[in-house]
Amino acid sequence: MLEFYHKLALKLDKVSWLLWLGLAGSVVFCGYALLLERDRVSGDQELAVVVPALWFFSMIAMKSWFIEITPRPRDDERFFTRLGKKAKRAFSGLIALVFSGITLAVVFLTYRAIMFWV
Repeated sequence: MLEFYHKLALKLDKVSWLLWLGLAGSVVFCGYALLLERDRVSGDQELAVVVPALWFFSMIAMKSWFIEITPRPRDDERFFTRLGKKAKRAFSGLIALVFSGITLAVVFLTYRAIMFWV
């Protein structure tokens, strides 16, 4: 799973400027819609306004965390070096599971936002 997220982070790194631009635009739109157009935006529409910012934020966070991962420990390394690398990889694996859960939550929120418009 770490290698998958690492490959995805490398691909996202190529379009990093586009992710930041999308996040900035979606945050500005979100702020405008929720703060200045409060009368026109209903409770269900607020979800559709927030979802793009969540997608951009989760992609930037994923890119930032998984752009470099700890390599697998080799057999010729010392015990504590191998143990440290295994611990770092285990923690990165835990973070990968958290990101998977976050992505599933954002997919669910996207589905709910789309169902509002359909």
